[in-house]
Amino acid sequence: MTSYRFSISPKSRTVGRFLGRVRRELQRAFAEEKRARNLTQAEIARALGVDRAVVNRQLMGTENIGLRRVAEFAWVLGRDLHFSLEKPSLPIGSNADLRSEPQKEKVPSSSGAPSAGTYTAAGVT
Repeated sequence: MTSYRFSISPKSRTVGRFLGRVRRELQRAFAEEKRARNLTQAEIARALGVDRAVVNRQLMGTENIGLRRVAEFAWVLGRDLHFSLEKPSLPIGSNADLRSEPQKEKVPSSSGAPSAGTYTAAGVT
């Protein structure tokens, strides 16, 4: 059986995840407005002055979408936009690059047994 292995750069992974979140939010907002006021892709397209196929491709992810179009979608969908750049917080159990993140001190066991070492930013002591 043939197996393929590929690598995604950290930059590509970050960009892909961000674009995916933006697209999912647009799709969620469109679905809500479709249920609430029977809004169609054709009506969005008319409001934006583009063809319905363009709206479909952008919502489905087969065509790139720029910041201006994201703002236009928000306007048509009656939504406010919020944007922030935050330092990443790593959830417990994530695969972090340990070379770039300082280690937290190891918590002693509740049994009082000696630990194998204390983990610090400088290494194991």
